[in-house]
Amino acid sequence: MFGIVHRDTGTTGRVKADHQDHPGIDGTGYTYALAHTTLTAKTSYRIAFDEFGPLTAAISGNTSRVFRVGVADKATATGEAAKLWVKGFVSSMVTPSLSVALGHALSLSGGTITDDAADYGSLAAQFAVCVTATTSISTCSVYLPGKYITASG
Repeated sequence: MFGIVHRDTGTTGRVKADHQDHPGIDGTGYTYALAHTTLTAKTSYRIAFDEFGPLTAAISGNTSRVFRVGVADKATATGEAAKLWVKGFVSSMVTPSLSVALGHALSLSGGTITDDAADYGSLAAQFAVCVTATTSISTCSVYLPGKYITASG
């Protein structure tokens, strides 16, 4: 994987992921993080950091800190390096059953993805813009601006 993941040569011997974004196609961007559990494709996860590098975490976890939201590119086993989209267009991101208008912001509220019922405004908890209107379905095509957020708003 071109040096993206390496083994810590210190006392832990733990695999680490890097801290940088990688360019994708058409303005998209992705990063790697170690999977905290088995990840499901097209599902969003928090990207947290510790002494071993970036790790995934459940969206419903501690949401009072600054973090990134990433969407898993494919299913990934626990402890493996996961590719997560953090910027650009993502089709069919898994969400709760929402009815979202085109241009509305998706935010995290209490560890749950919600529709802000207003256009994206780069507010603290907003992590995506809906680019395809949905009607009570469990996926949404979104644009990820690639910013760090706080779900507490």
